[in-house]
Amino acid sequence: MLPCQRHLFDLPRDVAYLNAASMGLLPAASRDAVREDADRKARPWAHPDFNMRAVTERARRAAAALIHASPDDIAHVPSVGLAVAQVGRLLDIPRGARVLVMEDDHASPVFEWVMRAKRGGFTVETVRNPGDGDWTGAILAAIERQGAPPLVLLSVSTMHWTEVCLIDAAAITSAAK
Repeated sequence: MLPCQRHLFDLPRDVAYLNAASMGLLPAASRDAVREDADRKARPWAHPDFNMRAVTERARRAAAALIHASPDDIAHVPSVGLAVAQVGRLLDIPRGARVLVMEDDHASPVFEWVMRAKRGGFTVETVRNPGDGDWTGAILAAIERQGAPPLVLLSVSTMHWTEVCLIDAAAITSAAK
């Protein structure tokens, strides 16, 4: 069992805070890092030795360690939208093909494909909200839909951002292949 983690937060002993769904507590170490970064941005001339490249490389090494990969396998970009746009510019999606996205998903994994679809001659198919939280089943059904144009790209997340319903990425990847 996980021992008490109260010491990691700025949480008085007489407070029981339970609203982690909409406003989770920020660990004290994270709060301190945010303050340090805000101070650096407020007075950049006072930090002439700050090296953003070193910070980025440290983050890439940490991310790689989490998934047992090499830092060279980790790309660092400032936003999901930018990353999807960069990937979109590298991919040649064939005319007549389809890209799957999720209904009411965040714009970041959707916008690039919607903007390119007409010009590129492919379709963007929206997987509708299943209503029961089973996004995996809905995505699998869309992948396997008979008579559908050939599937060339899934632009879906591992969970729906407004419902926080987990999606079985392994099952979807297997079906898509």
